[in-house]
Amino acid sequence: MLNKGGSIILRALLLFTAFAEASEHTVVAQLSKVIDGDTVYVETEANNRLKIRLAFIDAPELNQPFGKDAKVFLKKFEGKYVKIKAISRDRYSRSVAIIFYKGDDINLLMIKNGYAWAYKKYLKNASVTTRDKYLHEESLAKESGLGLWRVDTNIAPWDWRKQIRRGYKPE
Repeated sequence: MLNKGGSIILRALLLFTAFAEASEHTVVAQLSKVIDGDTVYVETEANNRLKIRLAFIDAPELNQPFGKDAKVFLKKFEGKYVKIKAISRDRYSRSVAIIFYKGDDINLLMIKNGYAWAYKKYLKNASVTTRDKYLHEESLAKESGLGLWRVDTNIAPWDWRKQIRRGYKPE
C-alpha cells in the first residue's frame, strides 16, 4: 500500500507517461513558470507540475545574446491556460511538446518573432506540414531581421553549448 506522497508521485508518473507517449493527446494546463526560451513548467488541473521542453525549436541560452529576450517573450504566456500536445520525452525526462494559447502555436511564435531557431535536428520527426511551417517562419524572421536575426553574428544554441563545453567563456 502506498502512502499519500507515494500515491501522488505514482499518479503524476502515470499521467506524465501517458502524456509523453500519446502524440495526439492534449492536456490543458496553466503555464506556471518560464525557465528560459524553450523550457517551462505547467500545472495541470490535477495539480501535477510538469517540466516541458518546447518541441522543434531551440532558443538562445540565457547567457547567450538574445537569451533573456527569448525568455521575456515567452513569459507573456505565464499564468495563462494553454493546451499541450505531447510529442516525446527528452534525455532529461522532460516532456517535449507543442504549446498552444488560444489556438496559436507558441513554439512557432517563438520562431516567427525571432526568439528561436527551428531545430532542424528534431524537425525531421515532425509532420511535413509542421516542418515546412517552422522552416518557412524562420526564413521570414531572418528576412525581416526580427529578434536574434537583427545581427549577423548570432550563434545557434547547439553551437553555443558546444563552445561552452570546450571551455569558451562568454563575456
